[in-house]
Amino acid sequence: MRKLRYLFLFLFFATSVLAQLPERTPGNVNKYKRICRQYIYEEMEGMYREPGGALQYPFLAPGSSQYMDMLWDWDSWLSDVALRQILTENGSRKDSARALNYEQGCVLNSLSYGGMDGWIPIWIERDAPSREEMLKKINP
Repeated sequence: MRKLRYLFLFLFFATSVLAQLPERTPGNVNKYKRICRQYIYEEMEGMYREPGGALQYPFLAPGSSQYMDMLWDWDSWLSDVALRQILTENGSRKDSARALNYEQGCVLNSLSYGGMDGWIPIWIERDAPSREEMLKKINP
């Protein structure tokens, strides 16, 4: 009986959340695409992080200034994919050239923690220990 009550509550909340979403029409999809692209273009400078500590190269922190000051694996990569697409559509050559340093830095910072085993951390903080010290913590 308790499981049934939880299922009912889940379904109730799920349907009320879905009921509040805007209708999925081509016009609405295009409207929200435009809003997202404009926001990312305006906030892209907040994604750029300068090198320091364990991060030897400039890098992208996803989510602009709201995100923590660290390099993330998939998050930084997917943010870069979106940024590059927006720069291709709306950015200047100067914007594109500047972003390239941060894009390359994401890869170079990640590779500096990579090894022949293929392992890299999910995130790298500025005060992160070396790769060897990280592996010792994971595999004592």
